[in-house]
Amino acid sequence: MIETLQHLPPAADSHGALAAQFTDLAPALTARQAAIEAAPCLDRYNAPCTRACPTVIDVA
Repeated sequence: MIETLQHLPPAADSHGALAAQFTDLAPALTARQAAIEAAPCLDRYNAPCTRACPTVIDVA
């Protein structure tokens, strides 16, 4: 079982208020931007980016 951290004070704000204080460092890509970023890898026969991909996704 996971035990709660008793030495930390409880949060003063609600979960929603706390979440609103944190944002992504960069905004998420749109579908078009994601397709443009993926195109060089997906168009290659041997997909060299898969060797460097930390998720080990086989796109070939």
